[in-house]
Amino acid sequence: MIWDEDREQVDLPRYYSSREQGFTPAVRDQGYYNTCWAHAGTACMEIGMIKHGMHQKYANSAEEFALSVAHGLYYSFRPVADAFEFTSDDVKVNKEKSVPVDTMVNRGSSPLSIGSAVLTWQGPVLEEDFPTVEGLYSAALDTLDNREKAYENSVAIVTEVIEYDEKDYEEIKKAILKHGAVSTGYRSGGGSYSSKYYSHYSPDSG
Repeated sequence: MIWDEDREQVDLPRYYSSREQGFTPAVRDQGYYNTCWAHAGTACMEIGMIKHGMHQKYANSAEEFALSVAHGLYYSFRPVADAFEFTSDDVKVNKEKSVPVDTMVNRGSSPLSIGSAVLTWQGPVLEEDFPTVEGLYSAALDTLDNREKAYENSVAIVTEVIEYDEKDYEEIKKAILKHGAVSTGYRSGGGSYSSKYYSHYSPDSG
Protein backbone atom coordinates (compact mmCIF):
# COMPACT_ATOMS: atom_id res chain seq x y z
CA MET A 1 0.00 0.00 0.00
CA ILE A 2 1.38 3.44 -0.93
CA TRP A 3 0.13 7.01 -1.07
CA ASP A 4 -0.18 9.22 -4.13
CA GLU A 5 0.39 13.00 -4.23
CA ASP A 6 -3.05 13.67 -2.75
CA ARG A 7 -2.29 11.40 0.20
CA GLU A 8 -4.80 8.82 -0.94
CA GLN A 9 -4.05 5.15 -0.53
CA VAL A 10 -2.97 3.40 -3.72
CA ASP A 11 -2.87 -0.36 -4.08
CA LEU A 12 0.13 -1.66 -6.00
CA PRO A 13 -0.62 -4.70 -8.17
CA ARG A 14 1.34 -7.86 -7.47
CA TYR A 15 2.56 -7.79 -11.07
CA TYR A 16 2.79 -5.03 -13.66
CA SER A 17 4.37 -4.80 -17.12
CA SER A 18 4.28 -1.71 -19.33
CA ARG A 19 5.20 -3.93 -22.26
CA GLU A 20 2.18 -6.15 -21.72
CA GLN A 21 0.02 -3.04 -21.36
CA GLY A 22 1.19 -1.91 -24.81
CA PHE A 23 3.05 1.17 -23.61
CA THR A 24 6.51 0.39 -24.96
CA PRO A 25 7.94 1.60 -28.29
CA ALA A 26 10.22 -0.42 -30.53
CA VAL A 27 13.68 -1.18 -29.12
CA ARG A 28 16.51 0.66 -30.89
CA ASP A 29 20.13 -0.35 -31.17
CA GLN A 30 22.69 2.15 -29.87
CA GLY A 31 25.46 0.31 -31.69
CA TYR A 32 28.91 0.66 -30.18
CA TYR A 33 28.36 4.26 -29.01
CA ASN A 34 28.25 5.19 -25.32
CA THR A 35 24.75 6.57 -25.62
CA CYS A 36 22.76 4.28 -23.35
CA TRP A 37 21.88 7.32 -21.22
CA ALA A 38 20.36 9.15 -24.20
CA HIS A 39 18.36 6.08 -25.23
CA ALA A 40 17.14 5.60 -21.65
CA GLY A 41 16.06 9.21 -21.19
CA THR A 42 14.35 9.31 -24.59
CA ALA A 43 12.58 5.97 -24.06
CA CYS A 44 11.28 7.20 -20.72
CA MET A 45 9.62 10.15 -22.45
CA GLU A 46 8.27 7.92 -25.22
CA ILE A 47 6.67 5.51 -22.77
CA GLY A 48 5.21 8.33 -20.70
CA MET A 49 3.64 9.90 -23.79
CA ILE A 50 2.33 6.54 -24.98
CA LYS A 51 0.81 5.70 -21.60
CA HIS A 52 -1.07 9.00 -21.57
CA GLY A 53 -2.17 8.70 -25.20
CA MET A 54 -0.08 11.63 -26.43
CA HIS A 55 1.54 9.56 -29.18
CA GLN A 56 -1.69 9.02 -31.10
CA LYS A 57 -1.32 12.33 -32.92
CA TYR A 58 2.00 11.22 -34.38
CA ALA A 59 1.83 7.44 -34.85
CA ASN A 60 -0.66 4.65 -35.41
CA SER A 61 0.81 2.46 -32.68
CA ALA A 62 3.23 2.51 -29.76
CA GLU A 63 5.84 0.61 -31.76
CA GLU A 64 5.75 3.19 -34.52
CA PHE A 65 6.20 6.13 -32.15
CA ALA A 66 9.82 7.31 -31.93
CA LEU A 67 11.38 10.43 -30.46
CA SER A 68 14.80 11.54 -31.64
CA VAL A 69 17.65 10.21 -29.53
CA ALA A 70 20.11 12.37 -31.45
CA HIS A 71 18.25 15.61 -30.69
CA GLY A 72 18.31 15.10 -26.93
CA LEU A 73 21.92 13.94 -27.03
CA TYR A 74 23.07 16.90 -29.11
CA TYR A 75 21.38 19.63 -27.10
CA SER A 76 22.44 18.05 -23.81
CA PHE A 77 26.02 18.88 -24.80
CA ARG A 78 25.37 21.97 -26.92
CA PRO A 79 22.45 23.77 -25.28
CA VAL A 80 21.42 27.13 -26.65
CA ALA A 81 19.88 30.09 -24.86
CA ASP A 82 16.11 30.07 -24.89
CA ALA A 83 14.14 32.23 -27.30
CA PHE A 84 13.67 34.93 -24.65
CA GLU A 85 17.38 34.88 -23.72
CA PHE A 86 16.56 34.02 -20.10
CA THR A 87 19.29 31.34 -20.05
CA SER A 88 21.90 33.18 -22.13
CA ASP A 89 24.17 33.67 -19.10
CA ASP A 90 23.89 30.11 -17.81
CA VAL A 91 27.23 28.37 -17.37
CA LYS A 92 26.13 25.22 -19.16
CA VAL A 93 24.84 27.11 -22.20
CA ASN A 94 28.24 28.70 -22.71
CA LYS A 95 30.75 26.07 -21.64
CA GLU A 96 29.68 23.11 -23.80
CA LYS A 97 29.55 24.74 -27.25
CA SER A 98 32.95 23.42 -28.26
CA VAL A 99 32.24 19.72 -27.51
CA PRO A 100 32.96 17.75 -30.72
CA VAL A 101 30.20 15.46 -31.96
CA ASP A 102 32.51 12.44 -31.76
CA THR A 103 33.03 13.22 -28.08
CA MET A 104 29.31 13.50 -27.45
CA VAL A 105 28.59 9.98 -28.64
CA ASN A 106 31.47 8.41 -26.74
CA ARG A 107 31.70 10.35 -23.47
CA GLY A 108 28.67 8.91 -21.69
CA SER A 109 26.34 10.82 -19.39
CA SER A 110 23.08 10.41 -17.44
CA PRO A 111 19.42 10.21 -18.49
CA LEU A 112 18.98 13.40 -16.45
CA SER A 113 21.01 15.19 -19.13
CA ILE A 114 18.13 14.59 -21.54
CA GLY A 115 15.88 16.12 -18.92
CA SER A 116 18.02 19.24 -18.71
CA ALA A 117 17.58 19.78 -22.45
CA VAL A 118 13.82 19.27 -22.66
CA LEU A 119 13.14 21.34 -19.55
CA THR A 120 14.39 24.37 -21.51
CA TRP A 121 11.98 23.54 -24.39
CA GLN A 122 14.73 22.00 -26.51
CA GLY A 123 12.68 19.02 -27.62
CA PRO A 124 11.53 16.37 -27.53
CA VAL A 125 11.07 16.03 -31.30
CA LEU A 126 10.14 13.12 -33.51
CA GLU A 127 12.83 10.88 -34.95
CA GLU A 128 11.79 11.88 -38.46
CA ASP A 129 12.45 15.57 -37.69
CA PHE A 130 15.95 14.99 -36.29
CA PRO A 131 17.02 11.58 -37.60
CA THR A 132 19.57 9.46 -35.81
CA VAL A 133 20.42 7.78 -39.14
CA GLU A 134 20.57 4.20 -37.88
CA GLY A 135 23.09 4.94 -35.18
CA LEU A 136 25.35 7.18 -37.25
CA TYR A 137 24.96 10.03 -34.80
CA SER A 138 27.81 12.10 -36.19
CA ALA A 139 26.27 12.19 -39.65
CA ALA A 140 22.94 13.37 -38.29
CA LEU A 141 24.29 15.90 -35.83
CA ASP A 142 26.87 17.53 -38.06
CA THR A 143 24.18 18.51 -40.55
CA LEU A 144 21.94 20.11 -37.91
CA ASP A 145 24.28 22.43 -36.04
CA ASN A 146 22.13 25.51 -35.66
CA ARG A 147 20.09 27.32 -33.05
CA GLU A 148 16.72 27.00 -34.76
CA LYS A 149 16.66 23.21 -34.61
CA ALA A 150 16.69 23.36 -30.81
CA TYR A 151 13.14 24.70 -30.69
CA GLU A 152 11.57 23.47 -33.92
CA ASN A 153 8.91 20.74 -34.00
CA SER A 154 8.70 19.96 -30.28
CA VAL A 155 5.90 17.46 -29.62
CA ALA A 156 5.56 18.08 -25.88
CA ILE A 157 6.38 20.59 -23.18
CA VAL A 158 8.21 18.91 -20.31
CA THR A 159 7.58 20.75 -17.04
CA GLU A 160 9.42 18.54 -14.55
CA VAL A 161 11.93 15.73 -14.24
CA ILE A 162 11.72 13.83 -10.98
CA GLU A 163 14.77 12.21 -9.42
CA TYR A 164 14.05 9.43 -6.93
CA ASP A 165 16.25 8.01 -4.22
CA GLU A 166 17.62 4.75 -5.59
CA LYS A 167 16.34 2.81 -2.61
CA ASP A 168 12.90 4.41 -2.43
CA TYR A 169 11.31 1.36 -4.03
CA GLU A 170 7.74 2.34 -3.18
CA GLU A 171 8.01 5.69 -4.96
CA ILE A 172 9.75 4.11 -7.93
CA LYS A 173 7.00 1.51 -8.27
CA LYS A 174 4.38 4.23 -8.03
CA ALA A 175 6.13 6.23 -10.77
CA ILE A 176 6.23 3.21 -13.08
CA LEU A 177 2.55 2.54 -12.45
CA LYS A 178 1.63 6.18 -13.13
CA HIS A 179 3.97 7.04 -16.00
CA GLY A 180 4.92 3.66 -17.45
CA ALA A 181 8.68 3.80 -16.87
CA VAL A 182 11.62 5.23 -14.99
CA SER A 183 15.22 5.38 -16.17
CA THR A 184 18.35 4.56 -14.25
CA GLY A 185 22.08 4.68 -14.78
CA TYR A 186 25.37 3.59 -13.32
CA ARG A 187 29.01 4.53 -13.57
CA SER A 188 31.67 1.85 -13.88
CA GLY A 189 35.43 1.73 -13.85
CA GLY A 190 37.43 0.90 -16.95
CA GLY A 191 38.39 -2.48 -15.55
CA SER A 192 34.91 -3.90 -16.15
CA TYR A 193 34.65 -2.97 -19.82
CA SER A 194 35.25 -5.39 -22.69
CA SER A 195 36.35 -3.59 -25.86
CA LYS A 196 35.91 -6.87 -27.73
CA TYR A 197 32.20 -7.20 -26.94
CA TYR A 198 31.45 -3.53 -26.19
CA SER A 199 30.01 -4.51 -22.85
CA HIS A 200 30.56 -4.29 -19.10
CA TYR A 201 30.93 -7.30 -16.85
CA SER A 202 31.41 -8.13 -13.20
CA PRO A 203 35.03 -9.02 -12.38
CA ASP A 204 33.70 -11.16 -9.52
CA SER A 205 31.35 -13.28 -11.61
CA GLY A 206 33.09 -13.01 -15.00
